[in-house]
Amino acid sequence: MLTLGGMEMVTFSFTALSSYQKCPKQYEFRYVQKREAQQTKIMLEGSIAHYILELLYNHTVEEAISAAITKYGSYDDVMRIFVDIGNFVTEDFFDHTESVELPFNVKLGDYNLKGVFDRIDKIGDDYYIIDYKYGNTEYKQVNGNLQPSIYAYALMQTKNVSRVFFSYYNIKQNTNVTGLIEKDSQEIKQLYPILDNVYQSILAGSFPAKPSYNCVYCMFKDICIDYSEWIKKSFDLNENMTFDDIIESFIDVGNKANVMKIKSKEMETFIREYMISNGLSIYNGKRRVVLTKEGGVIVD
Repeated sequence: MLTLGGMEMVTFSFTALSSYQKCPKQYEFRYVQKREAQQTKIMLEGSIAHYILELLYNHTVEEAISAAITKYGSYDDVMRIFVDIGNFVTEDFFDHTESVELPFNVKLGDYNLKGVFDRIDKIGDDYYIIDYKYGNTEYKQVNGNLQPSIYAYALMQTKNVSRVFFSYYNIKQNTNVTGLIEKDSQEIKQLYPILDNVYQSILAGSFPAKPSYNCVYCMFKDICIDYSEWIKKSFDLNENMTFDDIIESFIDVGNKANVMKIKSKEMETFIREYMISNGLSIYNGKRRVVLTKEGGVIVD
């Protein structure tokens, strides 16, 4: 809670709102029960990438790498991520940058929105929000997504402007997409109803789980009973199964996996032969493919 002008204000971040929308149970674990979150590999890689990009604004490459290794203690991870950053960052990368890692806290009706801008650029009279991503999620558009709407609204309030550009920079995939968000757009108008709906649901104690295959990325999957039960149902496991039943199920799953391995190997062979015949060692499409010296392929 945040007190403002004698009134108690409810404060949300995009991360909290997104957490509730994806799975209210995840929100309950993190923000209500305040359980300790287990950092996933994806989260770690994102943190390293953000830290390096922040340092590169005011530091040399050597200083940025050294500081990242000192902070995260993983030379291999830092260097691998830095290679991806090096493929993305150009000489004029920060030419229009006004600030990096700028926090915000703005009022929207009965609520407060808080967060941190990865980077703010200014070109002429226009402001650009740059949001760094490091992962396999493909961002095809800006408009219609919750984060750009929240961040655009926050910058409009902070800079007193009526429109803002928002860009997703996906470092790992070497892609970027930009969209314009205006003050009177439907995206901005729908923010308050979204906030209010989530808050009212939280007040009502509504925290249903939404188990799915995406749970494998959840930081609370190991303590979530709903996820465990969903796994059992998904793989036809139950408490009445004998040991022999479980072995038969295991063999069945293994046979299916072997079929997929064969198909995967055939596809790998096709990809490798295509790259060789076209003189490619690296292919940068939706996913980056690297032809290895050992004759295999690595897909990022």
